[in-house]
Amino acid sequence: QERERNSNKKLQFVDLGSGDGRVVFRAAREGLFHKCTGYEINPVLHLWASIRRLFQAPTYYSNTNFYIRDLWKVDLSNADVIAVYGLQPIMTKLGLKMKEELKPGSIVVSNVFEIPGWKPSGASRNGVHLYCIPECWDWSDGRGSGGSYVTNGNHDACNDDDGPKDDQAIKI
Repeated sequence: QERERNSNKKLQFVDLGSGDGRVVFRAAREGLFHKCTGYEINPVLHLWASIRRLFQAPTYYSNTNFYIRDLWKVDLSNADVIAVYGLQPIMTKLGLKMKEELKPGSIVVSNVFEIPGWKPSGASRNGVHLYCIPECWDWSDGRGSGGSYVTNGNHDACNDDDGPKDDQAIKI
């Protein structure tokens, strides 16, 4: 984590279904991300997160944003880390969307529900599943060459066959 904090790369964090914003604020507090963005379709939850941003978390005002947006319309191509607490019925479709849009080196953190057809990067812990792009899929579908795709290697949590160590885990 310390290397990430000192890195010149400006990492982008996205929470799909950000609710009251607590995950976005936690990501901002970690100091790993240049920008932390929450997308929520419920206007009441969006309003609550926006109020919290103004009054409870002014320290993180400049690097947090909240938008009312349907997650199916969010462009994920610039996201480095995506957090999602999606219910099982949407996870297959969401997995397909992320496979199309995410760049190599991205990380997906799914709370409770696994993404069907994706292989977690190491053991899932406490209902949290960590997926590293593109290692979590078989790239023999024409988008790559069967796993030989080269990632940018910026995320230590994805470079270990046993998954993240406790001190490398993304704490959200």
